[in-house]
Amino acid sequence: RFGDAEQLGWQLANDAPPLEEDFEFEKSALSLPDPAPDVPEILLVTEEDGQPESLALRGQPVHIASANASDGRSPVFDVSDPVMAFSRGCIDDAVARAMMKHDCAHTSLNTSDVGDALVALAKAHDVEAIATAYAPVGPMADRIAGAARKLADAGITLHRVARTYDREAWPHATKGFFGLKKKIPALVKSLGLEGSA
Repeated sequence: RFGDAEQLGWQLANDAPPLEEDFEFEKSALSLPDPAPDVPEILLVTEEDGQPESLALRGQPVHIASANASDGRSPVFDVSDPVMAFSRGCIDDAVARAMMKHDCAHTSLNTSDVGDALVALAKAHDVEAIATAYAPVGPMADRIAGAARKLADAGITLHRVARTYDREAWPHATKGFFGLKKKIPALVKSLGLEGSA
């Protein structure tokens, strides 16, 4: 997309001194969701998790919804058609596997207003819960946060499902990769993944 930058009059700097700040950002604790209750629910599949069929759901999905937030990846430029098509293909593949496992139908949602779409879908299927893989940051996390407020106003609970290995690994990811790297052998052993390829 360099052509777009040139049309906007942007130029690469010949000299780029490092940015310096005289303060440090405070660390915030990672807030992992609590386990969801065992209730009928709609499973929301997004590009944030490509293996929804392996999520540890306690409830039984009665319907599957999908939403794609890849258009929100850039605050400046439109996301290219090939990127959007690739993301949509990944979601479609994940949805197909989830449908096979849970034996239920699927609806693709308009992500410009995913909250209203989820509320309508939940009411249509007479459920009071939506489950989705936990996305801590990113465009889908932002849209899910907005949807959560609309769901709550409608009396519908949103369950963000965190994987066991995320719960175990993320607390060690506090100072870049190398701090986590030292913990990997113990994590692999505690998760029972030794010998798996």
